[in-house]
Order: sequence, then C-alpha cells, then structure tokens
Amino acid sequence: MSHSIENAGGGGCHTEGIDETCNGRKCGNSTWRKGDINRESIGVSLFRRPLPSPPAYAFSSTRGKELFTSSMKHGFCDAYFPLAENFRTQDEPAFCGLSTLVMALNALRVDPGRPWKGPWRFFHEEMLDCCQPLDVVREKGITMSDFACLARCNFAHADVVYAEDSDMETLRDAIRRATSGSMEEVGVLVASYDRRELQQTGTGHFSPIAAYDPESDMALVMDVARFKYPPQWIPVPILFQAMSSLDQETERSRGYIFVKSRQAQALLFTLKRSSHMHWPAVGKWWSQVQESVAHATSDSDALPPPPLPTVAAAATTLASCPGSTECDTCCLAEETARQILSSFPRALLDNVITTYSKEYGVGALTDVRDSLDALRDAIETTTAFRQVEIFAREGGVELENRGDMTVDVRHLYALLLLASLKEEAIFRNCQEEDRCELQPILQDVEQAPPLLREEVENVRKTLDAVALQTASAIGD
Repeated sequence: MSHSIENAGGGGCHTEGIDETCNGRKCGNSTWRKGDINRESIGVSLFRRPLPSPPAYAFSSTRGKELFTSSMKHGFCDAYFPLAENFRTQDEPAFCGLSTLVMALNALRVDPGRPWKGPWRFFHEEMLDCCQPLDVVREKGITMSDFACLARCNFAHADVVYAEDSDMETLRDAIRRATSGSMEEVGVLVASYDRRELQQTGTGHFSPIAAYDPESDMALVMDVARFKYPPQWIPVPILFQAMSSLDQETERSRGYIFVKSRQAQALLFTLKRSSHMHWPAVGKWWSQVQESVAHATSDSDALPPPPLPTVAAAATTLASCPGSTECDTCCLAEETARQILSSFPRALLDNVITTYSKEYGVGALTDVRDSLDALRDAIETTTAFRQVEIFAREGGVELENRGDMTVDVRHLYALLLLASLKEEAIFRNCQEEDRCELQPILQDVEQAPPLLREEVENVRKTLDAVALQTASAIGD
C-alpha cells in the first residue's frame, strides 16, 4: 500500500513524516516505507514544526504557563502528573495510537504480565500486537476501534465515543471529569482528532488529554509526536471540531476514548492475544450465557426464548432450589452441571483461553507462586470440579494437561462453570437462613475461600470485557 508520508490517512493516526511543500517544492519521496527516512532517499530533513498559534498554545509558552497555573487553581490538572511521568515520543511515524495507549496503561499502573526488558514489566509499543500486526500499524496506523481492541486485550476497559454520537458539552464534561478526578476511578481520556482543523500538518492523530482550564475553555493535549509539535493547549470547541472530522478508513468521525484499568486479573488462565480474531465469538457466547441466566431468574413472562435453553434450564433449577427440604429434587448438581457444560463451545474456548504462564512466561508469575498452588487446590475441592471430572469421564470433554503446575482443562471448566452462575440473580429470592440448603454448586460460589471467589470474579470480568468489546465492535 503506497501513500504519502505526512498525509497517510490510514485509521486514526497518520504517519508523522515529511511529505510537505518546502519553499515551493515538494520535500522528498511521495511514498514512504519503514527505513526510507534518510538523507539519501528524501534529500532533506526537518527539525520540528512551528506550532500554529492561535488556535493552539505551546505548553512552555508564556500563555501556556498561564493556562496551566489557572487549571491548577481550579483543580483540573490531576491527570497531568501521572501522564507526565509516563510521557512518550512515538517510536514510529504511525505509532501515535500505540504510544498514547502505552502512556495511558503505564499511567494507570496496569501490569502487562510479561517482561519489557530484563525482569521489568512495563508497557512498550512493541508489546501492543494483539489486534493488528506491528508492520501493518507501521504502515497505516490504527483506528479508534483498533485502539479499543488493543486496550481491552491488555487488561484495560475502553469506552469509545464518536464525535458524531456526541456533542461539545458532553466532551467538555468528559474532559472535566478526566482532569479533576482520581485516574484510577475515571481513567485516561484520549483524543482522536484531525490536525488540519488546528492548522497543523498531517491528518488523524491520537494523544491523551492532561488538563483543562475552565476560564479559557482550553484542554492540554500531550502530543506524542514531540519531534514535531509540543504539548499544547487547544480550545475545546476547536478540539471537538477536529474530532468531528471524517476518518476515510472507517467512514466515521473521530472522537475520544476513556481508558480504564480492569485492575485485578485472573491468575491461572488468560486470553490468547494471538487469537483475538476469535474473541468476538467467545464474547457472543458469554452474552448468551448471561442472557439465559437472567431469563431463568426474571419475573417477566414477556421475554423472548433464551439463546441457550440448557443454561436457562440449569439456572431455573438452581433458582428454585433454595429453601426446599426435598433435596432429591433440588440438589441436582450433576444434572445442572451437565446442562451448563454442554453449552460450552469447547473447541473455541480451547483455542482462545490458555494458561497465564504459557501466554506471558513462567517468570511473570514468580511473585504469586504460592497463591497459584493454593488456588489450584481450592478449585479441586469444589463440587464444580468434581462435576467436570464426571462430565469428562462420560466423554463430554477431552482432558488436556496444560503443563502449568498440573493445571489442566478441568480447572478451566470448573472456573467457567462457577463464573457462569450469577449468584446475585440466583440468590434473589433466597433468605439468609435458607442458604445452608443451597444447591452444592452454588455453595462453591457462596462459601469459597476469598482467593477462589476473587479468581471466579476475575474470570467473569475478563469475559464481560470480551462481551463488551464484541458489542462495541458491532456498534462501530
């Protein structure tokens, strides 16, 4: 794919190259490939660009300092400090999206789960390859949808807002929240905008927003193309206009993205980043599981048929069990487990889910080794694990030792079985004094040690994030 250097419109980030007019003549080649930027191939080099001002004002300018002082006075620069601690210059001309996400993930203190250099775990652009090959990103950048995919497969939530679905006041409110609240609670706000609306060279660009001045209604954008333009204050109305520009790659407007840490992660199993193309199928299945459980525990008679009838039937059995004294009719652990396990898309799950140590290396788990042993032992004491073993002996699942401290597919399916049960829904009609007579599988969830409860919840959160990504991709 051949395209001009500066104005490569691929996705949300153009390549910050040098296809421009210099003194009435064109500078350099009309096309760009990695490795082409050298004196022999372009005939000229550039040292930064003067920032068109107004509309934007450089952070270090007299006006920029005044705006920062005002933002501090009004309490709208909380995001600046963690972002400044992790400020990056994009490594490649088309890496503005990757560098922005690296800033956000490191500012949020997200653990990447695998080493960067030596023993140190720290995000770097070269680690963000789970949604698009890096060679493709080097050539054409990424879209907002790609950005969200990368965030979600690196332990973060990504809430995408297209300018065409928003308005300037909503953007202003988002900027105020992102710059005045706890980053851990609010997240990092990322802008995807068209430089041309700011009278700057280039087209699509990503960078995070670090501060806001309510007196001038300007936002501080930490431009990751620091070799070209400095961090700059941009009027919110002009920034929204730049976000409203059409991205030719997606035929949608640009916009903004809230990136937030998912915080705790499952210890034993994780998603294969190389299988991200299959994540939507897993997300669809998980959404159907949730819908089926909700169907079985709803008071409404007007709901459509559940997408997974066997899961709905199992949840119905569980929901009707609490408080009953006829244990021969309510304690159907084996049958309810079989109904739910039979709904698992086993080939798909085996292709998408792997052990944490296989995905990120055994060294990534050194500091939690004791917890892994305790967690494995806790899983093996559950009714869910025993039912998975029965299901396996009957030929319902083919066992596979995953070579990770004797963790195998039984442990995975037991966790998925427990995570499938929304206990808050199934316990809805249950009185506290009745809980001693709960169905054994539900007792696994209700009475599990904290480490196992946390692991089940983290598995559920991971699948929820995949389902959310699937829904967002459909919306995109």
